Amino acid sequence: MDTDFLYVSDWTHMRLYQVSLTGGTMAAVDFPLAVGPVGVLFDVRSRRVMWTDAQSFVNSVGMDGTKYEMVANLGVYINFITFTFLWRIIKQINFELLLSTLK
Repeated sequence: MDTDFLYVSDWTHMRLYQVSLTGGTMAAVDFPLAVGPVGVLFDVRSRRVMWTDAQSFVNSVGMDGTKYEMVANLGVYINFITFTFLWRIIKQINFELLLSTLK
């Protein structure tokens, strides 16, 4: 699925799923390093999937499963709402830094 989808995390099966918003289909996403995903988001611009896990890591991977990176080790569990809030702040700071370099 390339459009009209969302990602969801499933603690029970310790997997990430991609769910179609138009067709109602759901597919498990095979990111081998996605162990115990707690919350997930998709960055539309970079086409990267980001998630927090039960080990307090923030992880990122390309939509095709390549270019994995651990973005941060928070040292504490972080829930999805906090993760989303922090990610928006980080993106805003990075955007402001980018704008300042263009001036």
